[in-house]
Amino acid sequence: AGKPLGSNVQGPRCDSPWDHETRTSESACRYVQRQCRQRGGLFNYLTLPYCSLPAIPYFAVVILLAWVAFLFIWMAHAAASVLCPALLIIADLTKMGEEVAGVTLLALGNGAGDVASVIAATVASNQGSQMAVGEVLGSSLFVSCAILGLVTLSTSVPAVTHDLIRDLCFLLAAVLWVLWVLHDSYITMWEALGFVLLYLAYLAFVLNSHFALRPTGKGAAGGGG
Repeated sequence: AGKPLGSNVQGPRCDSPWDHETRTSESACRYVQRQCRQRGGLFNYLTLPYCSLPAIPYFAVVILLAWVAFLFIWMAHAAASVLCPALLIIADLTKMGEEVAGVTLLALGNGAGDVASVIAATVASNQGSQMAVGEVLGSSLFVSCAILGLVTLSTSVPAVTHDLIRDLCFLLAAVLWVLWVLHDSYITMWEALGFVLLYLAYLAFVLNSHFALRPTGKGAAGGGG
C-alpha cells in the first residue's frame, strides 16, 4: 500500500487569516497562533508580521528576507571554510579523482543540508510534505540554473561534453521518475527505493567511466619513456 504524500497533514489548516472573517490584527494574531503552530524551528515566523509587527507587515517581510540572506551567507561560509577543504583532503588521501569526489563526497556534503531542511519542513507545519517536495524540486532547479549559470560566467574552465550529457540524462530520468511518483499523490516503498537505485546507477556509471578512462600504470610508464 502506498503512503499519501500529504499523510502528515493533521489538525486545522493554516490559511491566510484574512480569509476567515478576521477583522483586526488581534484576531489575525490569534488565528496564526491557533491554526499555524510549528512543530519545529526557533520560533513561529508567521507571528512576526501578524503579532509582533502587525502595523508594518512589509517591514516584517524585509526582516525575514534579511534572515534568509544571512542563512545563505552563513551556509556558504561554512561550506567554503569547513566542508570543501575537508572533502579535498579526504579526496587527496584516498587518491580519489575530482570527478568521483564531486559526485560522492561533495554531493553528499551538499545534500546533507537538503536532507535536514526537508525533514524540518515535513515536521514543522501541517503542509510539510508539499513543502518538502517543492524544496527538493526547487533546489535542483536553483542549482541547475542559477548556480550553473553563475559558475559558467565567473570561470573559464570548459565543460566536458560527455560528462555534461551524462549528468543531464540522469537528471532527466530523475525528473521523469518524480512525475511518475507524484501522478497519484501516493508513494510506495518500491517507488522510494527507485530514487536510491537511480543514484546508485549514476554513481556506478561515473565510477566505471572514471576507471575506464584512467591510464594504467603500464600505459603511463610507457608514455613517460
